[in-house]
Amino acid sequence: KPIRLGDDAVDVVAFITSLREGRALFAGKPEAKVAAAVDALREAVNRYAGPGGVVMNETAWLASAHR
Repeated sequence: KPIRLGDDAVDVVAFITSLREGRALFAGKPEAKVAAAVDALREAVNRYAGPGGVVMNETAWLASAHR
């Protein structure tokens, strides 16, 4: 089911990075790496932007990372 996440990619990324989980993810990380990750997220979200805002199919997201 399509769900509208925000007006544009900047709006959606600002929301995601304002969440407790988003803040925790970036806390204490090098500024350049955080900026690169936020830029990549904005670019990915922008693919779903259109005249009606950013719309994605509603689903559960599972993300993991390994160092």
